[in-house]
Amino acid sequence: MVQVTRFLAVLLVFTTTWVSATEMQCHSLAPAELSINTVDTDQDPSYQLSNTDNLVILSDKTEVGIDSPARFSGQVSIIQGRNRISADTAHVSKDRNTMTAAGGIEFVSQHARVHSDTLVADMQNSTLSLNQSNYELDNFAGHGKAGVFRIDQQNKKIELEDATYTNCPPHNAPDWQLKSEKISLSVDEEWGQAWHSRLEVFEVPVIYLPYLSFPLSDKRKSGWLYPSIGTSSQRGVDVTAPYYWNIAENMDLTVKPRIMSRRGLQLGSEFRYLQHNFSGELNVELMPNDKEFAKFSEDGTAVYGQDRHALSWRHQAQVFDGWAANVDLVFISDDGYVSDLGFEDLSGVDTHVERHISLNHYNENWQMDITIRDFEVFGQHARPYRTLPEVDFLYTGLVDYSGWSFELPAQFAWFQSDEIGLAEAIRTHIEPKVSWSHFEPAWELQAQGSLPATHYFQERYIDGELQEGDYQQISRVLPRFRLNGRLILERPIDWFGKEMKQTLEPRAQYLYVPFREQTHIGLYDTALLQDDYLGLFRENRFSGIDRISEANQLTLGVTTRLLNDEHREKLRLSVGQIIYLSEAESDFVDFRQTTIQGKSALAAELDFDIRKTWFLHYGLQFDTQNGDTRKSQFTVDYRRDDNHLVQVSHRFVRDISGNDIQQMGMASVWRLNSNWQSYANFHYDLQLNRTVEARVGLLYESCCWQLQFGWQSKVKTNLAGTDSQASIPTEERDSGMLLTFTIKGFGQSKNIISKVLNSGIFGYREPYFLNQ
Repeated sequence: MVQVTRFLAVLLVFTTTWVSATEMQCHSLAPAELSINTVDTDQDPSYQLSNTDNLVILSDKTEVGIDSPARFSGQVSIIQGRNRISADTAHVSKDRNTMTAAGGIEFVSQHARVHSDTLVADMQNSTLSLNQSNYELDNFAGHGKAGVFRIDQQNKKIELEDATYTNCPPHNAPDWQLKSEKISLSVDEEWGQAWHSRLEVFEVPVIYLPYLSFPLSDKRKSGWLYPSIGTSSQRGVDVTAPYYWNIAENMDLTVKPRIMSRRGLQLGSEFRYLQHNFSGELNVELMPNDKEFAKFSEDGTAVYGQDRHALSWRHQAQVFDGWAANVDLVFISDDGYVSDLGFEDLSGVDTHVERHISLNHYNENWQMDITIRDFEVFGQHARPYRTLPEVDFLYTGLVDYSGWSFELPAQFAWFQSDEIGLAEAIRTHIEPKVSWSHFEPAWELQAQGSLPATHYFQERYIDGELQEGDYQQISRVLPRFRLNGRLILERPIDWFGKEMKQTLEPRAQYLYVPFREQTHIGLYDTALLQDDYLGLFRENRFSGIDRISEANQLTLGVTTRLLNDEHREKLRLSVGQIIYLSEAESDFVDFRQTTIQGKSALAAELDFDIRKTWFLHYGLQFDTQNGDTRKSQFTVDYRRDDNHLVQVSHRFVRDISGNDIQQMGMASVWRLNSNWQSYANFHYDLQLNRTVEARVGLLYESCCWQLQFGWQSKVKTNLAGTDSQASIPTEERDSGMLLTFTIKGFGQSKNIISKVLNSGIFGYREPYFLNQ
C-alpha cells in the first residue's frame, strides 16, 4: 500500500432535481454493494489512517520505489474520500503526475458511476479520462455511452465525445436518446450542451441539431423550449415555439413565435423582473396582417388582413414606508381578439376586463386605498364607469375589551364613462359604525348601528335626457341598525356505527333601515347581489352604496353540522329565509325588484363528505310565494385521489339578462394504468339544446417521455354581436385537435392534467371539504 498526497479529488458536484416517475418505478435503486461509500472502514483499519484529502491505493501486489513508477495489480482499489476506482492494474508515473489503469474499470463517485476499458488521470490538472465508457449519472438517472468520458475538476464539468445520452431506464433499449459528437455537462451552471446531435425516437432519427442546450435541473437558462402543436377551425394548424432568454438572475424574457395556417404569423413575449422592492410582468402580442380578421369600411366592404395586438402589465412595488403600489393594465386591439387568438388566462366569453392602478397603505389602526379603475369592454356591451380616482379610508382604532368597537369607513369617488347618456358624478360617503359583540361557547350576540351619509355632485337628467354640464347636488342620510344572534348546540350521535358530533345552530337577525328617496341617484358601481344563505344576513341587498334598500325584516336560519373525531366537517346543511315585517315604499325599477310584506326566497345549502371519496354540494334559492326556483346548483364528485376523479354538475339560473340558464356538465380524469391517463370535459346547454364545450383526450407517460393528444370543440364566441354567447342559438363552433410531446430529461415536465381541467370556458372546482 502506498499513500500519494498530491492527487486532487475528482468529484462530481451535481445538485439537480430531475423529473421522476416513482409511481412507475422507472429506476431501481443501486444494490447495497455498489453504494457510494465503498470502503468498510471497520473491516479495513488501513483506511482509517487516510482522510478525504489523501489518495489510498489498495491492491494484491505493489511495486513502488523512490524516483520510479509505481505499479499495482490484482483487485486494485483507488480511494479518495467518497470516490473509488476499481481496476485490474494501475500505474503511477515517476513524477506522480499521471496515473493509468486498465481492465474492468469502475469509477464510482457520489453522483456518477462509469464502467470503462482504460483510464488516464492527469493529477496536476485534475482531469480524469475514461475510454469506451458506459456511464450513469445517479442523481437524475441520465446515462449512456461515450468514446471518451472526461471529468474536469477545475472547471467542474464533464465532457463526453462520441456519446449518447438518455434518461430512460438503463435496462432496455431507450425510447429516445441523443447521439452527439460532443456533450458538455456543467456542474456550476447545471446545464448541458451538445454539438452535432441527432435525436432518435425508438431508434429512428427524427431531427438533426447542430447545437442543443438543455437543463440538468429546473435552474433557468437561455434556450428553446418545447413547442406546442394544435389545430382549430378558427386558426388551422397552430404551432408555437418559445425561446427563453435568461437575461439576469432577476430578469428573463420568453419570446413566443406562433404560426397559424389560416391566420398567419404572431409574435408574443413575456418579460419578468424582480427587485428587492418591486416586481412585475409585461406580456405583449403582435399579429400583423391577420388573414381571417376584417374591418368594415364606410360602404360596408370587409377589408381583411388587419393588424391586431394585445398587452398586459402587472407591477407591484413598495414605493415608500408602509405604502404599496399595484398596477394591472390590459389593452386589446379589438373585441374578438381573445376569442380568436386567446390571451393569457382570459376566457373567450369574458365581456370585459378590469384594469387599475392603486396605491395602498395598511396600518394597525387605519388603511387607505387610492385607485384609478377602468375597463376594457368587448362587444356591444354597456361601458361601466371608470373611477378617476376612488379613495377608500377605514379607521378601526377604537376597540374596547368589553365588546364595544368603533369604525369609520369613508370614500371619495369620481365617476366618468364614455357611454352615451351616462352622467358624470362625484360621490363622497362616510359611515360611522358602533358595534357591540359578546361571544360564549354556546351563543353569540352582535349589535351594530351605523349612519351612512352620502353626497352626490352629478349631472342632471330632465325627462330621461342627460343635461351635460348641468350638475345637481343630492344628499342622502339614513340610520341603519341590525341585531344578530346565534345559538350553538351540540350532541354526540351514532352515525352508521361511527361516533360523531352533531351541532344545531339556529340564527336570527333583525335589520332596520328607514325609507329614503333614491330614484334620482345614478347607478355608478351598484349591482343586485344573490340571495344565497349567507346573503340573507347581509345589511344591504346591493353591492356599492348607490342603493341602500329600506328594511324592516327578520332573517331566520339554521345550520346543522356533523363533525368526526378529528373535528372535521362531514356534513353541513343550512336553511334560511327573510320575513319582511312591512311593505317597502321604494320600488327599484332599475333592478325590477319590489319588496312586499311577506317572505323572501328560501335559501338552502348542503355539503356532504361521503366516505372521503364522494362529495355532494347542493345550493337552492326557491321562491315560496310564486312556487318556482330562482337558482340551483348541484355537484357530485367522486375523488379517489388526484389521478382518479369524476365530477357531474347541474346549474339553473332564472332571468339573467332576460334569459334562463340551465346547463349540465361533466369533468373527469382517470389513470388507466401506470402509463395511460384519460381526461374529459363536457358541458351541455339544456335551454338551447346544444353542447357549449366538449374535450376529450389521452395522456401517455413513460419514464422518459410524455404525449398528450385530444380533441376539443366549443361554441364560437362572437362578442362583437349585440348579445352574449348564452343567448345566441347558433351552431357555429370552433373545433380542433391538440398534440403535445415532451421528452423528460430536457428540463422539468409539468403535470398537464390539472391545466386541462382548469382551461376552457368552465374550470374544475374542487369540493369544499377538500380545502380543510
